[in-house]
Amino acid sequence: MKISIKNIIACIASLVVINAAMAQQDQVILTGTFTEKINAELQLIKTVNGKIVNLGVYTINPSNPDFVFAFSADTTINYSFQIKTLKQGHIRLETDKWFAIPLTLKPGQNYSLKVTLSKLNAEKKAGFEFKPDTRKSSIAFVSGKFMNWDYGVNVTIQRVVDGSLETINNIYNPKGNNSFLLPCIVKEEGFIISLLRVGECASI
Repeated sequence: MKISIKNIIACIASLVVINAAMAQQDQVILTGTFTEKINAELQLIKTVNGKIVNLGVYTINPSNPDFVFAFSADTTINYSFQIKTLKQGHIRLETDKWFAIPLTLKPGQNYSLKVTLSKLNAEKKAGFEFKPDTRKSSIAFVSGKFMNWDYGVNVTIQRVVDGSLETINNIYNPKGNNSFLLPCIVKEEGFIISLLRVGECASI
């Protein structure tokens, strides 16, 4: 089934690029960078009543080591920053190693995270620097709301690199959750926003 731009607009009440100053009261913005050149997929997850919930996925590569996540935090919930490094396989990048850094977050507080993967040891608190961030941010956000939408949906920010689409940030909105907020570090123009539900895909 093909979705036209007209149908997308009918489903989305608003799709706006806003600045970081519009963060909600309990919202946390986690920005960071890797000090070494790597290909990796980053995930921010939380554990609620024994169930793991994925808050977002961010993709980095040697030329773009910076990342950003935006989400609502709760002091009673455990959070974890997951790193899946990728290596070149026969055809494409493949999973290499997994790392995890536990995070303690305070609602309304922004944080920065700097990771040196070759020295990373979460138990010894080595190889990473995690601290409150009071800097003024220039991160752009894409926010929106689905109207009359009864499906879970992936919202993805991509860009064109050497003629191919490269995923930058991704969030899954389950059925019943009609609002989304995706942060993005913008260094140059040329981004695509994609919406994906079972069997269907559309881009703006």
